[in-house]
Amino acid sequence: MLSPGVTAVGVIGAGAVGQAVGAALVSAGLAGRLLLASRSVDRAAALADDLNDMGVGLGSPVRSHPVEVPELVRC
Repeated sequence: MLSPGVTAVGVIGAGAVGQAVGAALVSAGLAGRLLLASRSVDRAAALADDLNDMGVGLGSPVRSHPVEVPELVRC
């Protein structure tokens, strides 16, 4: 369980596991921001778009953002 005050969660990898973890986090609405990093920035961006579309449909507060791995320090 996430502690109170967690505003961002980082996921490394936009493959099958990253997609499943991202979808679970968006569905659960556990944080305000989901930071997605992958070897391919385009793949992370595509996953972020898909998860944001899913979040709108679910009414989730989570917004996904593609980032570079070093940017995960913020979460």
